[in-house]
Parts: sequence; C-alpha cells; structure tokens
Amino acid sequence: MIPADPLSRARELINTGALAEAWHPVRCALAMEPASSSGLTVAGQIAIRQNAAASAVRYFTRAAQAGIGRDHRVLLNLARAQQAVGRTGPAIATARLATRLAPADPDARRLLFLLLIEADRSAEADGILRDGDENGLNPAVAMRIARRLSTDNRFVKLAARMLNRAMREPGDHIPDAIGGLLTAPTTPDPQRLAMARKALLLSPATMVAMDVVALGHARDGTKVRQASWLWRSSMVRPDDLPRLARAAERTYEVRWPRAGIAANRALLKVRPGAFSLVDRICQLHILQKDPEQALAFGRDQLDRKPADPRIWDAVAGMYKSVGCLDEALALWPEIIRRFPQYYTLYYNFSLFLDEQNRLAEATVLGKAALILKPDYLIAANHLSVVMHRQERTDIAMQYIERALKINDRHANAHMNKGNYLRATGHYGRAVASFRRAEEAAAGDPASVASCRFNAGMSKIAVGELEDGFRLIEARWATKEFPSPKRAFRQAIWPGPHAAPASDLLLYMEQGLGDEFMMSWYIPLIRRDVRRLVVDCNERLVDLFSRSYEGVEFIRASTESYSIAQKSGLQYKIPSFHVPQFYVAEMKKLIRDNWDWAERGGTRFPARLTIAPDRLDRWRRWLDERFPDRPRIAVSWRSRLRNRDRDRQYLTVEQIASVIPSGSVVINLQYSSTEEELDEFREIGHRRDFLVATPDGVDLTDDLEDILAILQEADAAVTPLISLAWMAGTVGCPTYVFRTSAERLLWHQMGTPFVPWAPCLKLFFRHSAESWGPTIADVRHALSDYLRSPLRA
Repeated sequence: MIPADPLSRARELINTGALAEAWHPVRCALAMEPASSSGLTVAGQIAIRQNAAASAVRYFTRAAQAGIGRDHRVLLNLARAQQAVGRTGPAIATARLATRLAPADPDARRLLFLLLIEADRSAEADGILRDGDENGLNPAVAMRIARRLSTDNRFVKLAARMLNRAMREPGDHIPDAIGGLLTAPTTPDPQRLAMARKALLLSPATMVAMDVVALGHARDGTKVRQASWLWRSSMVRPDDLPRLARAAERTYEVRWPRAGIAANRALLKVRPGAFSLVDRICQLHILQKDPEQALAFGRDQLDRKPADPRIWDAVAGMYKSVGCLDEALALWPEIIRRFPQYYTLYYNFSLFLDEQNRLAEATVLGKAALILKPDYLIAANHLSVVMHRQERTDIAMQYIERALKINDRHANAHMNKGNYLRATGHYGRAVASFRRAEEAAAGDPASVASCRFNAGMSKIAVGELEDGFRLIEARWATKEFPSPKRAFRQAIWPGPHAAPASDLLLYMEQGLGDEFMMSWYIPLIRRDVRRLVVDCNERLVDLFSRSYEGVEFIRASTESYSIAQKSGLQYKIPSFHVPQFYVAEMKKLIRDNWDWAERGGTRFPARLTIAPDRLDRWRRWLDERFPDRPRIAVSWRSRLRNRDRDRQYLTVEQIASVIPSGSVVINLQYSSTEEELDEFREIGHRRDFLVATPDGVDLTDDLEDILAILQEADAAVTPLISLAWMAGTVGCPTYVFRTSAERLLWHQMGTPFVPWAPCLKLFFRHSAESWGPTIADVRHALSDYLRSPLRA
C-alpha cells in the first residue's frame, strides 16, 4: 500500500533514523515521477546520511537539472555533496550559482565563502560575506579560518570578523587560536587589545591575551590596570620568574598593597635577603595599615638575622609607620648595637625620637650621625629642626648653616632657615631665605609652592597684604594642605577691576574658623559683582543668609558642583584668594580701629545677625539661672590633636585658673569629657564659681545657639580655635591664649590687634615657658574688664 504522500513518509523515516525503510517510499515517488526534484533531493539526503556521497552527487545533480531556476537550495545540497567527494571546483561553481539565484540568502554566501577558503582562494572569499553573515558560522570553523587568515595582512579585517564570531562561544580550541591571532604582527594594536578582552571572557587564563591587555594598559598610561593583569598572569604561571618580577615591580610602583605584598613575597622566596624586595614589602605594609601583618613579616625577616643593616632599618621604619611604636623603640637600639658604624641608623632613630617628642634623645642620636658622617646633610638639617623645637634657635641656626655649607642648593635647609629667622622676628631675611629655597627647589612643584606659601605668610604678618595673599595662592600645591581644592569648572576671578559686574562663585575653604574670618569680605565682594553665590559649611547657610543681603548661600557638598554648573556663573574664587583685591578696605579698617590695640578684650559691634528668638532664649536662660554673675564662655582645646597643636591647648586646671570668683563658666568645649567637666565643677566649688553646659545644645553643630550665647556672654576665654573666631563675629570680648615664639599672629597683618575680630585680646607665651605667667596676665586682664564700666 503506497501512502498518499510517499515523500512525507520518507522524511518521517529519515528523521527516526530508519534510512533503509525510507528508500521504499522514495522509489515509489520516483517511479510515479522520475524527474521529481523533491524526490531526488530526498534520495540525495538519504545517500548523504549513509555516507554514499558519490550517489548523493548523482541524485542532487538530477534534482538540480529537474528544478533548475526554481529552488536554489537544491544547488546548496549539490555543492555540499560535491565538496564531500573532493570536487571543490565544481562545488564552488554550484554554490556561486546558488548565490546568484538567491542573493539574499546568507546560507548560500556562507557556503561559497567556506568553499573558497578551503580552496585557498581567500582573495575571492574576502568579499563574499555581508555584515553579520559570519554569525551563522560554526565557532570552531570560524576560529580555524581566523588563524589561517591572520598570517596575511591582506585579510586582517576578515580574520577579526572570524575571531569575533569564534569568541562568542567557549571551546578548548580558543586559547591556542587566541595566541596565534594576538601575536600576529599584522594585527593593529587597538584591534589586538579588543580581541584580547573578548578572549578573556571566554578563556580567563589565556596568557597571551593577558599580556596583550597588560601591554595595552601600559601604552595608554593606566599603570594600575597594567599591574592588575601582570599580577593575574603571574598567578597563572608562578614558575615564570621574569613575569613574577614584572608583577612585583609594577604592583609596588602603583602602591597596591595586597597584590604587591603577595607578589614581592613570592619573589623574595626565590631571592631571600634581597633588600629591595624587603623594603618594597615594608612600604606596602605601611600602606596596608595592618599592624599585625606588618609585625609578622618583620619578625619573619629579623629571625633570619640578615647581614644587611638596611633590612633591619626598613623593618624598624615599618613598625613606626604602622603604629607599633614600642616594637620600633625596642628594635632601633638593637640594630645600632649590631651595626654601630652605620650612620643612617642613628639618623632614622633620631627622626623617630623627634616624632615621639623625646627631643633630648633625638639630639644625641643626631649628633652621633654627624660624628660618623660629618657631611651628612639631612642629619645636620634635621638636627637644626630638633634644636628649634627645643627653643634653641641660635644653635638651630648653627646646624642649618652647616647643612648649607655642605650643599647651599638644599631647598629644605633654606626653608628651615627662613622659619628660624621668622621665629626670631627677622621677616625680611626670612622672605629672602624662602626665595632662595624656591630657586633651589626648581623642578619640584610641591616644594616651590611651600616656599611661596611661607614667603606669603611672612609678608602678611608684617602687613604686605597684596603680595602676601597673592603668594599664598600656591597653598594647594603644597604637600598635605588641609583644605581640598574644589573642582568647579569656572575660571578663577581676576578681581573686581579686571572683571567687574561678574557672576561669581565664592567658596569657603579650610576650617570653620576660617569661614567665619573670611565672611568679613562677603559684603565687599557683593558690592563689586552682579551676582554672588557662596559655597559654605551647611551649618552656616541660614546664618549667613540672614546676615548678608543679596547673596545666595549653598551648602558645601557634591551637590554644589551641579548647582554651580547650572547657575551660569562666570567665575569662581576660593576665599583666601580674595584679600589681595581688598587691601585698601583692610587698611581703612585698620586705620579706623587702631585704638583697638588698647581696647582689645572689650565688646565690638557684631557683624553676624543672630535669630532674635535665639538671642532672647539664651538671654533669659542666663538671666534666670545666673543673675548677677559674670558669664564667661570657655573652651580649652580642639578635637584635632598633634604635637604642634597640643602646644596651644590648656588643661582644665589651667583654664579654670583664669576664672574670677563669683562668675559662671559657660562650657562651650564641644569635645569635653565627663571627667573634664567633673574636674571643672570641683575646681569651681573650691574657687567659688559655677560651671554650666547649655541645655539641649549640640556644641558641634548648633552654631547659632553657640553664637547667641557668645553674644550674650560677658566674655570668652579660649585658645585660638574656631570658638575665638565665632566670638569675634558677634563682638564678644575674647581672651585668647597662644603659643608663639614670634609673639604675633599673621592674622594681625602687621598691627597690634586682629582686624577681622578687634574684640580679641591676644596673650602669648613662648613654647619654652610654662603657661603660668600668661594665665596670670589673662586672669588680671579679664578681672579688670569685668569690673570696668566697659562691661556695661
């Protein structure tokens, strides 16, 4: 029984693998219609599946003859069969005919392309595929083609297309093929890098691809990324020592602690005792800031008893830098006992002792270094610094002159000499030294900036304001300047004469006290510009908005950049750039208030406008709780602590010694502890004064409450920290402690008082002196003021 559609039955049997049974319906169909193109095609398909390619050629040839011009797919079948029996030339001709019959069929183009490639007719193949045709190729086939074509620079683009296809699917063939392609001299660098990145997605451990990516990052200057790929590749090939050495060097160079420590320690196993590697690892542990790991590494190295004293010294320096001070203090003397003639050890130990404020011991070690090496420049320079810290400036000058005799082009020595001259009041000579330092530091932008900054501060201190403030524009180029430079896109304002009626962004800088100081200039700038936007501490926005009309205040944050960008502002200026443009106004202020050289410590008109309800609240709080008592606001230190700052601060006992009997102390010390307040109250009980902390006030953030209290207080007593400048803006009589060998502040601008805050009265002590005499002076001056008619 013959089925109604024998070819359909044949196809079903083919799909189930019953090839022998499939012949019967096919023969039936051909018996009924010998020239059936469909029947002959199915016969050819069966022959192909039975590996009878020659028979398939005969069937497909007859099918093509029977259906010529109607279905190009018959030609594709014939071409494949011809290829299978090795008749590549006829297969190409057949496939080409198929592409002419069906120019839109990508299968026809792909077959012709593959046949031409197989026949080594690559030039003909190059123009066959259209964009995207390669996506239909088998990935492994595409990779083989790419490998073959990559050796001929005529087919670089075609090879890249094949590689892009191959890269979309993983396979065991990929790493070797990638290696061949990426190392081909005909592959352009940008294309090579793109290939390598794609390859690594599919084969992450392909060494050649890693190398290509690392080289690409080296060429474009992204050294951190280069280091990353070098480190990855060295982990894949840990036995490749040159590769490991490159990874160790680069990860150290880019200061990548985790990978750098691992790479350099791996290399150290191969090169034990290599100082350069130990030193690198020590520096990277310092960056990592993990004391336990640093100690473990240091102990491991020292247990080996290295013969190189530099290794011992590097470990001691690492201990110091990661905060293991006890270990460092114990180690350095041991190193010196082992290597008594190695002068660098004495110098480094002296530096450490200086940092610990053990100045007498640092002096002994510094002198020992100079005995061992009389021309030891940095030791002489440092010894001068140690002497200066001990207030032995005359001896410091001797050592700095010795350093300059060794090398009169040593910028830091000239800088230190300028500092010593300024401390002894020789400002002109100090500026000359800073200029010499600047000349010697040419080529070192940070050092040049420090020289200019110091010269500028010296000039401001003696009243050369325009030149001084112009010089301190260099401040941001100095090392570790405390206030970050803001990346607003506008150009720097050249001043009111060069750019009048501008739209200007003024941004405050440095600390809170500096923002209060520099707010003095806001009305002057507003007078000279068309529009003024001020970027300031968010705690000051409402206060400044109330105090200065016609000015827009925005809070300093990342949002400032978008606001400034969208506001159409022409110029920007940081606050400490401003004073050079208003020297005449400052000179007038000084002239009009010269009598405040004597009147300092009495009330001055406030320039900030405090909210009336705040003033009323704190006035009532003071009147109700402490009637008929003098109200004295106090602070005694900042939260920021270091050796230089600590010289400015007082203890609770010392600040309490200033307070007259019968007074009330209003505690405005934002970082006070309960122990300190208990001590203050106990002293007050013995000396007959009260101590109170304002109710419900955050002494860090509630600035307007603090300002209201200062405006209502009779006086304030404080070191020169932000509270002093806050008091100055509301005119509170303020008695200021200050440690200074110069016995003046640059803020005085060459005058006997502080122009920005005339109500401040300064009390100086030399750092070699105790606070006792200065405390007595403040106590007497404060008591006299509280008893005088000026208090009213």
